[in-house]
Amino acid sequence: MKFEWKYNAIIYRRSSDEVLLDKLYNSYEEAQTAIEKNIERFADVDYPPTGHINKDYVQVDDSL
Repeated sequence: MKFEWKYNAIIYRRSSDEVLLDKLYNSYEEAQTAIEKNIERFADVDYPPTGHINKDYVQVDDSL
């Protein structure tokens, strides 16, 4: 069993806490790019989305 740092890109609506994108990436830069590329897809005049990145220490499958 192995653990490593991953960066979780999350886009959500503050008004409802609805999660619109939630995906793990290997680097902060990849996560940031994913938010920048995807956030406009969820844009809504009444309820604009917001994005943030969490750094998580997650278990990875090293048997591959």
